[in-house]
Amino acid sequence: MADKNNHSDGKDTRQIPKKNITGSYPGVTGTYRPQARRSAANGPTGRLSDSIKSDNRQSELKSQSIKDKSNQAPPAQTKKGFDFKLWFSKENNRAFIRQLRFYGLIVLASLLLTFGIINISNDVFAFIKPDESIIVTIEQGVSTSAIANSLKKAGVIDHPLIFRLYSKLKKADGKYQYGDYTLNSNLGYDQIISALKKPSVQAETFTVTIEPGSTQDDIVELFTTNKYASAEELDNALNEYEYEDFEFVSELPERRCRLEGYLPGGEYEFYKGESAVSMVSKMLTRFTETILTDENKTLIENSGMTLDDVITLSSLVYAECDDSGAYKGAARVLLNRLADDQGLLQLTCTINYVLPAKKNEFTADDKKTDSEYNTYIYAGLPPGPVCNPTAEAVTAVLSPEQSDNMYFVSDNDKTYFAKTLEEHNSNLNKVSASAKGTDTIR
Repeated sequence: MADKNNHSDGKDTRQIPKKNITGSYPGVTGTYRPQARRSAANGPTGRLSDSIKSDNRQSELKSQSIKDKSNQAPPAQTKKGFDFKLWFSKENNRAFIRQLRFYGLIVLASLLLTFGIINISNDVFAFIKPDESIIVTIEQGVSTSAIANSLKKAGVIDHPLIFRLYSKLKKADGKYQYGDYTLNSNLGYDQIISALKKPSVQAETFTVTIEPGSTQDDIVELFTTNKYASAEELDNALNEYEYEDFEFVSELPERRCRLEGYLPGGEYEFYKGESAVSMVSKMLTRFTETILTDENKTLIENSGMTLDDVITLSSLVYAECDDSGAYKGAARVLLNRLADDQGLLQLTCTINYVLPAKKNEFTADDKKTDSEYNTYIYAGLPPGPVCNPTAEAVTAVLSPEQSDNMYFVSDNDKTYFAKTLEEHNSNLNKVSASAKGTDTIR
């Protein structure tokens, strides 16, 4: 019996189902029903991806761990015990000895420094010194260095160099006296200096009278002629020595006679053999006491002038006016002239100051004297004082009378003032040829 499914030609007539265009086969019903794709997070595809990622992550971690271990330093080996051979090696011994020497030197230096400071301090301040009376002889005119050596030799001090430095610090150089001194070895430097600045019991004194209005050159001549001091000592004391106790000295300008105007006249008591510096110091002390009073200091500050200007102007008043009662009037004339357009003081004392020989009468040729001190041709004040004025002349400059006078002429104890040149010429007819004042050279 033939198969109903076979054709009569003998060929297999069974139909082969057609492949769906989607690549899947139809179901039993022959109808394709596409299934919804599962998400990667939930379906088999997601689980596979996560698994792969997890494997990759573990592989990376293992690889990183291997690298980290390879980069780590090998673990330190634990010492099994104390190595005495290494500790007591020659190299360590040498290093120890070097350090011991270094610190030993530091300790030694510290001890020496401490001992030196204690020793010097004891010498200066006499904390613990033996109690012994010693006679020391100080020679005339010797230096501080020589005095320090004498004190050292006698056993009064131990450090001459420190004494010299201390003496300079205390501004005592040049103020020591000469003679035999009984000093105790337990004295400090301050007490020694104080004792040596006073005259010894054996020292003799002498009196010197310096005339008011004297110049510095006059004083030098007086002292050298009577052999109170040598010219060299006086030159150093007057023009070179730094008097640190007197501040105004350091402010003075450079000039031939540095202390001109600051050496007041009067009677002085000096000790035989006293140094020139000490004698000049006494003169400067008197200047401070008589001129630089508190009242005068205030007046100088209010005057608009420097101290040197005041002393210079005061010296001109004293040198040109013989009448102390007319000082204030003469001071006003000079101040009025300084304020004038020409500013010429026209005083013969300024010419006389630079002439080789002093004069009492002057000629027209004297007006031509080539010097900055010549107030006939140079306006304003001269470079410095022309003498050492009195306290009265300084007071007159600081408290002048009020007037419009531009001229004055002084002859002995009479002084004439004038506002005009005509009046002044009339006054010149009343005085002698040696009269002083403004514009007296004819």
